[in-house]
Amino acid sequence: MKKRFQGREFEYLFRQDTKIILWGSANIGLRFLDFYAKHLNIVKLCDGSTEKVGTQVGYMMVSDPSEIVYDESTVVIVTCSFYQEIRPILEAKGFRHHVSLFYYDDFEEIYRLYIHGKLCSHRIDISLTERCTLKCRDCNMWMTHFREPKEQPVEDVLNDIDLYFSTVDFVREMELLGGEPLLYADIAKVFRYVREVYTERVGKLVLFTNGTLLPSQELLELM
Repeated sequence: MKKRFQGREFEYLFRQDTKIILWGSANIGLRFLDFYAKHLNIVKLCDGSTEKVGTQVGYMMVSDPSEIVYDESTVVIVTCSFYQEIRPILEAKGFRHHVSLFYYDDFEEIYRLYIHGKLCSHRIDISLTERCTLKCRDCNMWMTHFREPKEQPVEDVLNDIDLYFSTVDFVREMELLGGEPLLYADIAKVFRYVREVYTERVGKLVLFTNGTLLPSQELLELM
């Protein structure tokens, strides 16, 4: 790719001499094409479905992905949910992940930063407690291995959230985790704080529970 400058590494994506190819012409691709057509130099739309190749989508004809050829001025954005399957195919052609090859979700984070000056994040996980109601052998959080489960003081949790949003403008999903987070005595206080202070900056607030406890009435009302 062309020379990129420190702090503006992705500016080349928005240049008119950068040719953007989209791989995926279903719902995601359609929405992406409709919105970004006026911001990007989109030159080709591809799809792995033989039924879609040769059909018209928006203002573009759908091409076969075999027509994608690497050169230094070409960037491919995968506008479907099969990025991990498509990535090695394009890397074999010479495209590089996060240089000339992007998943649409990742690209949209870059777009918000460069065009709107907003730093957005996919997700943040906040662990509240190591205590749990179960002792699952294959716990992915390794909670069964803690001999003396501990909790984060609620003041530390709220300070961590403030610190996070001092840098990040918006997060799509904030997950409150355990152990079992419903064992955390101040869970309602955390929910209330996020709702009252950061509600416009959190797309979805998620409580990741194993379903063995009932939320309090206060927490249900906050939800």
